[in-house]
Amino acid sequence: MRKLIIAIIAVGLLAIAPAPAQAAPTWYEGSVKYSSILNCVSIIQGAPYYEYGVGAYAGYRGDSSAGSPAPGEVYWLHIVVYGMGNACSGQYVSPEFVLPANTTTAIDATHKIQCYATGVADPGDCPSSLSSGPNGGLTVLSPDTAHARMWPLPQGKNWEWQIPVISDRPLTGSIFGGYLTVADGNSNPTIALTQNAYVFAKSPQVSYTAPSTTSITNTGAVSTATLYSGGLAGTGYFDIGTTTSYGLFSDSVTIPAGGPYWQPYTDWKKTDNSSVLQAGRTYHWRFRYVIGANTYYGADQTFTTTGSTSTTPPTTTPTATPTSTPTTTPANPGAPSARISAVPLWVTNTSQRISWGGTAGTSALANYDVRYRKASWKGGYGSYVSWKSATTATSATMNLAAGSSYCFSSRARGSNGLVSAWTAETCLNTPIDDRTLRAKGTWKKSTSVKAYAHTLRTATKAKVSLRASGASVRRLALLVTKVRNGGSVVVKVGSRVLGTYKLSANSTKNRALITLPILSSSTTATIAITTTSSKKVVIDGLLVSRK
Repeated sequence: MRKLIIAIIAVGLLAIAPAPAQAAPTWYEGSVKYSSILNCVSIIQGAPYYEYGVGAYAGYRGDSSAGSPAPGEVYWLHIVVYGMGNACSGQYVSPEFVLPANTTTAIDATHKIQCYATGVADPGDCPSSLSSGPNGGLTVLSPDTAHARMWPLPQGKNWEWQIPVISDRPLTGSIFGGYLTVADGNSNPTIALTQNAYVFAKSPQVSYTAPSTTSITNTGAVSTATLYSGGLAGTGYFDIGTTTSYGLFSDSVTIPAGGPYWQPYTDWKKTDNSSVLQAGRTYHWRFRYVIGANTYYGADQTFTTTGSTSTTPPTTTPTATPTSTPTTTPANPGAPSARISAVPLWVTNTSQRISWGGTAGTSALANYDVRYRKASWKGGYGSYVSWKSATTATSATMNLAAGSSYCFSSRARGSNGLVSAWTAETCLNTPIDDRTLRAKGTWKKSTSVKAYAHTLRTATKAKVSLRASGASVRRLALLVTKVRNGGSVVVKVGSRVLGTYKLSANSTKNRALITLPILSSSTTATIAITTTSSKKVVIDGLLVSRK
């Protein structure tokens, strides 16, 4: 439906950095995070001092020179923790993995969970499956029921846990990692670990959302595919029928160059807006992607319409004419093709320039249609709105409402009257203004011409928060004003802690965007932004995307 845009973040390793890169494949590691404890001996001697308790990091195993891992290929994630300090009560740890986006575990007889105690395999204590963790991830439990199934970590020792996973699509800097819960008799912290995963596209691939078909009625349904095009332009087709021979109808969509992925969908309607579906029937469908002489097929999908089977034959003959092409399909050399330029995922202005274009078929390009659909930050998308109709322009500026998602698509029309299919969508999201967020505790309201919507909220106390209740979210970002000696905030989605983020800079930075880790799937939850100290925190807005 739009290009996946994820920031690539460079991370460094400090103090107990993992071993240098070896011959491929190798481990690609995130930065080391530490806990802090009081040294036990120093307490006994009456001169207590703090030291590192544990140091931990997360990583994944791959070989970028060989394009590995690729979609459908098993690879490994791990969490490593070192016991660094001497706590009077000893230390116990519990690892919790948070998988990259569109990734699942691949545990089987060949690929088992691996546990290593200071470099030595420990299959006797290693579980055969993962358990649900307190932060929404997957936990490796120890057999030690006397210590809440946590793993003992003496000073000078270390644990490593490896799990096999598989991604169904290419990933570019997909943030993953986990949480390490530490019981140390001091602050008993939960440490957030992060790293970026890369899964390399070797050829276009088709997969599906779960569920792949929604909004099912007697004669209606919406089916969605996920296409990893490898950046190659082509034409996608939704094929449907009552058997795996399909043949009832084909709906096409033009996929422009770029990517890495798109999410086209169909409502199974023809150009006259009539549905090809009948009540009480089971349908088979698939998505296929055509690039020149090559075709890439998705797996067969099924759904059943509601109601009773009609005995009345359809009033129109089944056709292979695509939804958005009134007189011909894009495969017809006489029809033009359309394209639309990708828009940024996050837009912090009140307007955005949208650009589109096309390639002529057997006649010159005459004009274009551009449409959009819109959703609020806690609501669903509405119907399509025609924005530009039969326009000869190839760009225009759209005024944008706060806290909204806009998805744009276009089609091209030739001078001979032939019309292309609608392009895949490209989507943007605008900030929820700070004034819309619900405040808990003391926040000072202020205005600034440099701020989004010219408003800001400032806190100088610890544990005060701003909240967005009932947000539809998968990706999110903070819009802040960074200041000298600024404080930090903890961001939570529901009960899951995404991390702690510093809002400090050497000089004032307005409309600073902080991109947060992606969730594994879209969810409806309360987002909470909470200060950690009395240092100054300035919040301008919050951006959320449900995709």
